[in-house]
Parts: sequence; C-alpha cells; structure tokens
Amino acid sequence: MTTDNAPASMYRTTEGLGVWEHKGKVAAVGIGHSPTARRWDGRPETSVGANSILALRRAIEDAGVTPDQVDGLVLAPVTTTGAHWPEGTPPPMDVVNAFNPTSDPLDGIAQLSAEWLLKNMPELENVKFTMYGPGCMSAAIVVAAQAVGEGRTHTCLVLKGWHNLEGRYNQGGISAADAVPGTYAIGPGRTLWGPPGSYGTALQFAQYCTKYGKTHDMMAPFMANSRRNGLLFPEGYWAQHRPEHLTAEDYLAARWIAKPASLFDNDIPIMVSAAYLFTTAERAKDMKQKPVYILNHASSRNTPRSLTP
Repeated sequence: MTTDNAPASMYRTTEGLGVWEHKGKVAAVGIGHSPTARRWDGRPETSVGANSILALRRAIEDAGVTPDQVDGLVLAPVTTTGAHWPEGTPPPMDVVNAFNPTSDPLDGIAQLSAEWLLKNMPELENVKFTMYGPGCMSAAIVVAAQAVGEGRTHTCLVLKGWHNLEGRYNQGGISAADAVPGTYAIGPGRTLWGPPGSYGTALQFAQYCTKYGKTHDMMAPFMANSRRNGLLFPEGYWAQHRPEHLTAEDYLAARWIAKPASLFDNDIPIMVSAAYLFTTAERAKDMKQKPVYILNHASSRNTPRSLTP
C-alpha cells in the first residue's frame, strides 16, 4: 500500500468557503497517549515507534471499537522536535530488529510511516486507506476529518509522534556541520550562527509590545498560570516528571533565548505520541464515548515572506 501526502484539496485554505459540507458528520470518539520522556534512552520499548503503537491501541480501546473495525490511518510522518538522526551514524540494529522493519531502518526510530505501523500492528487487518498529513498534529487532524467526511474511511486513526534524541535543541545533523549550503545558516533554529528557533515568535511578540505598550514582565502571571494548568494534565511531561510550579520570580529571572523571549517562553522537546479515533456521526452514536463533533476546519498554508512566521 502506497501512502501519499494529502492533496491541497483536503485543506480549507481560502476565505469565503462557507459552512463545511461535512459539518457535524464527523466525530472524535477515542484518544490515546503514550508516556512522555525528555529524551530517548535508546531502548526499543521507548522509541517513537513503540510510543505510537501504544497510543494507537489506547485510542482504539478508549473508543470501544475492535481493531478490525478500523479502516483508515492518517499520520504525520516527520517526528523530530529538532534533532535528526546524525548523518553517517548507523541505526541501532537491536532496535530495528525488535520490530518488523521496512526498507528504511529509521522507521520507528526517527520517523514514522504507515507501512511500518501496519507491519507492527497486525490487528489492523482491515485498513484500506492511509494518508500523510505532514507537519503538526493539526494537519493530520484536518486530513482525517476530511477523509471521513468524504467517505474515504469510516473509522480512522489519527497519529502524531515526536522523538527527541541526545544533544542540544537544533544543534544536530546539518546544523552541526562546519559548512552549510545557501541561506540555510540564517534560518531560525538552524545553526549556531543563525537565530534560535523562537526568533520569529519573539519578533512578533516584540512588535506586539511596541504596538500596545506591553512588556515581557507583564506575561509573568499568565506563564505561571499556564504551568499550573499544565500540571493538571496527567498525560503531560510536567505532570509526569517535574510536578513543580513556575513562579513569577522564576519567569522574570530566566535567561534570554531571543529577547524578549526567555527560557520559559520556549517549548521543551520531548518524546511522546498521541492518537485519536475519528468516525462518522452515525457510527459514533453507538460507541463507548460521547462523541465530539467536528463542525469545521481551516488552515493557513501561505508561504512566509521572510524568516518570521
């Protein structure tokens, strides 16, 4: 089975489209998360592939369906949070051989493919539709919702996995080389000589502060409350590994990463996979969980005019 990226027609990217033709006809009925970890420890059972299998199985169980009822799989194949597999480094064959491999030994280690997942989840014997929604989880969700609405699949798993390898954020792969091609070096988060990954967002925030007379320090209560809310989410990294509150003093004392964005304004790359199960509204009526109906979706897929988002 060949898996392609979703065509542009599956994204709603222009104004004036009106009400989604499948409004209320698609529902989310299951969710599954893997445990989180700061970095991969090199074991097969904690790889992004293993995490993804676990998340998918938990989503199936949460929905109360049997695996043979699933006929679709949509995922984001790129799993990096900034670290890519080092060029020239052989993949760990003990991890590769712990699963049913594909022709690419990095499947399940530093990327995902529909082929690898189906080879390692034999219970998904009736999957006939697979598609990639590249990018973040939101892209995969959009593609899955549209696919169910169009009748390409009636019971569809949606997956996004993240891996984080050893080393510092955005300082591996080509970013660690002595020379890089073209304008690559000046891109956000790419090399020691270019701006950090949060540069674009920091610039937007700086413009916001200038336009509305705000300051970085005014964000302290919001950031402290965001951490508090995060600790209420048991599936999250902070709740599982670092159940500590962020004080306003902590936030104000943090070092700058891309002023006016400090350490606590940046994300933290982790290992985790999350999965959902989408189905038709008609089928959802008889399932285990109360359905969450999808009323619309929209995407911004414009090409940036500069280095900033």
